[in-house]
Amino acid sequence: MKLFSILLGIVLVPGLAGAQQLVPKKSGAATFVCGGVGQAEQQQMKAAEPGYDMLLTFATSNGAYQADVDVQIADARGGIVLSTHCAGPLMLVDLPVAGTWNILARAGGALRTATVKTGGGLARPVFTWPAS
Repeated sequence: MKLFSILLGIVLVPGLAGAQQLVPKKSGAATFVCGGVGQAEQQQMKAAEPGYDMLLTFATSNGAYQADVDVQIADARGGIVLSTHCAGPLMLVDLPVAGTWNILARAGGALRTATVKTGGGLARPVFTWPAS
């Protein structure tokens, strides 16, 4: 029995019939998927991780997920490779090359930043905002 099937770079998990399938999008030289709302999307995101360089997680200080985040990723020289709005609390990103990336994440007017190196497995930066 085949456990997984692949469509558009997202692994579809059996048993999630009727769940909305997450579709990768392009922004500049990067490919990304935003989601993680509900168990079905979280399972899809987890299954798709091997095809991506980083998993960004957006949360509040009380441990709840944070959605509706503006994200910008720039290379070490400041060249922007991705600029988008992520409606969900999880974001998978596939970048054009391994390297050092500067990430800006803005939610509710508050900015969070991180510098992340890719090329050694899935990078997992977490961005946290105060609980409201």
